[in-house]
Amino acid sequence: MRYGLRKKFKRGIIVSAMVTFRCNLDCAYCSNKFVTGEMPKSNEMTLDGWIDKLERFPIKIKEVIITGGEPFLYKHTDDLITYLTNKGIMVAIFSNLLIRRNITYRGDLLRIEASNHLGVNQKKFYDNLDYYRSMVRVDYKKFEENKVSRGKFETENDNDCLDNPRFIIAPNGRIYINKREMLND
Repeated sequence: MRYGLRKKFKRGIIVSAMVTFRCNLDCAYCSNKFVTGEMPKSNEMTLDGWIDKLERFPIKIKEVIITGGEPFLYKHTDDLITYLTNKGIMVAIFSNLLIRRNITYRGDLLRIEASNHLGVNQKKFYDNLDYYRSMVRVDYKKFEENKVSRGKFETENDNDCLDNPRFIIAPNGRIYINKREMLND
């Protein structure tokens, strides 16, 4: 392989696991709704389905980003975290932090990336922020009023999150190389 890819793959790659498209919010700027204007619908894999998909992944995985929709709406999120961390795989959960779930894992292999959205119950968000921080590392970003316009969140390039090359496993188990490919399917 060229350009050091063999060395990079040997260390492992990051895989996004979209466990669900369901969400407890309906943000106009949601990247999942970017293509059709509506949240996609899909069957969700069982825990055994996720374990099988990740075990058979053809490249070594060093980190799994559990995302969605809202990953805490998927009933097996804690079991998936436990499975991955027991295998020594780092886990990041991308959440709006409005759902409180017990996380049995405690340690450095898990972190939560929280997004504080406009118009949500701020007390609930910060209460849950404290709750989750008592268990694991939690970082968060706030969607600010001046950054949201025309019904979507503005970034340097609005298509960045859709076109970034990375492996994404959809809730139904199909593997894609970027989010645009998945949402156009």
